[in-house]
Amino acid sequence: MLTSRGSYSGRGGFDDRIALLSSDDEDSSERARPARSRRRHSRMSSTSSESPSRLPIKRLVLEGIVLLSLGLGVEVLFRLIGPPKRGFYCNDLSIGYVKTHNIVPTTALAIYVLLGTFLIMLVVELYRLFLHDPENHVSKLERGRAQGHRLGIRVGSFYGFFLLAFTITWILTTITKFSVGRLRPYFLAACKPDVEIYTAACFQKPYYIESVNCTNESELKVDEARLSFFSGHSAFAMVAAVYIVCYLQSRLATTLKSRIVTPLLQAAVLSSGLAIAYSRIVDHSHHPTDVGVGIVVGTLIALVSAKFIGRLFDSVPARLSQSSNSVQTHPDLLNV
Repeated sequence: MLTSRGSYSGRGGFDDRIALLSSDDEDSSERARPARSRRRHSRMSSTSSESPSRLPIKRLVLEGIVLLSLGLGVEVLFRLIGPPKRGFYCNDLSIGYVKTHNIVPTTALAIYVLLGTFLIMLVVELYRLFLHDPENHVSKLERGRAQGHRLGIRVGSFYGFFLLAFTITWILTTITKFSVGRLRPYFLAACKPDVEIYTAACFQKPYYIESVNCTNESELKVDEARLSFFSGHSAFAMVAAVYIVCYLQSRLATTLKSRIVTPLLQAAVLSSGLAIAYSRIVDHSHHPTDVGVGIVVGTLIALVSAKFIGRLFDSVPARLSQSSNSVQTHPDLLNV
């Protein structure tokens, strides 16, 4: 048995030397593997062990309560204060109309704005999740979750951004109405003033009636007749319609082969919102300028909310990845 350096002692020493050489070869091959391949292997390993992120349910519920409290709080506060008691000229024909009924009742408006928006988002996200690109994600919160949970996250996120725009419109409309106190077109019919209006002397020499005593026993109806500017129906209808137009452009336009389906849907939604706004002129609930300002306010709030709050127009990859971990939109877009 040899014992000098570089020799081996018995069969066991030879086997140990061979095992050591094999281990060195494996280390060399691992180091020789391209860096890109090692990163891909590491990413796949981390993905397989990735668990779903925790949903911030408590924070979302709290934010929802805050939004509802703000809207209701502002409404109740200004209702208690009441609108300013503005006067009018004795020959003002713009407030002498008779109101019969609302073409679009408040209940119908609420269904259009709140339920209609929700249903459109639900249908679009169902199409995208189950038919178009089920492997893609719009939120980090979707990763590792079942399809039903992913659908809830998507619809809840997009709808939550819209509810914020709705609440902003609600607060702004209430503050403006009760601060301006413009008389509605049917004010005289609702007020039933105890002075003669539209007399010959009035038209010969018009005079301003600073304070008027209304004989209508319903103070609520009289106060409501002082809330013409600006049109709440117009603002709410347009914030919903324009937001949905932006949403369809972001979530549906790029998924359909036909180039006319999305524009037709957008035109239908926008037309319905405008029809609701115009109805307030026809039923003598508002002056044309009230409706015009309401349309502008609702449109601006919807555009700003879609762009900077919902971030519907953030850049997305030109070609969606088929990886189950791809995120189509901005990483923080729906990370709520």
